[in-house]
Formats: sequence, structure tokens, C-alpha cells
Amino acid sequence: MLRNITLRYMANELKSILVVVLLALTIIPLSVSAETSGGIQASTSTLSILPASPEAGDTITILLTLYNSQQSDAFDVKYSIFKDGTSSGDRLAMNTVNILGQSTVDVSTTWNSLGVGDI
Repeated sequence: MLRNITLRYMANELKSILVVVLLALTIIPLSVSAETSGGIQASTSTLSILPASPEAGDTITILLTLYNSQQSDAFDVKYSIFKDGTSSGDRLAMNTVNILGQSTVDVSTTWNSLGVGDI
């Protein structure tokens, strides 16, 4: 039982890290394919920022689609979205979602008042 709890906790932490990495990759021009952690998938192609060309002072919306490639449902999938790095002061959103088997869930957050050079 303890092993199952430990493995589930580790899988949830990996999912959070995955989202952070994907957000960082959108800023760096790289060729990236889907990333997977415990059957939960996300990629730069499922991440969008609105407006597409923000300017200093704008508020942007960050949208991310998470996909559960497993047959079974995924419960308490933790995700975080950071604006720069992974320190708690840079966190824009942190939440959990449930994703049905072979289904997607859209998550989003806003970043208010962009500073010069933020994106």
C-alpha cells in the first residue's frame, strides 16, 4: 500500500514538472514532440498564448490541453504553470484535474500586466 502511495505521489510530481518544461520550451525555439508522464501527454502544439503577440502591459491567457492516453481515468493530476523558472514566486497557476481515459482536459490561467521582456 505504501509503495502505491509513493509511486502515485512521484507520478503527480512528474506531471507538474512536465507542464513547467513544456511552458519553458515555448519560449525557446526547439523541435519538440509530445511529452508523456504516466500516460498524461502534453506538447508545445497543445499550448497556446492569447494574444499571440503580447506587448508590455498586456494580460495574456495561457491555454494547455492535457491528454490521458491510458484506458483508465487519471485522478488528481497536478499541474503548475510558471512564468519563468520554477520558484513559487513565478507560479501563475497550480491545480489538479481529473482526466477520463483516452480524453483531454483544457487548463488555463492568466498572466496580468506583462513586463518588458517577459515573453
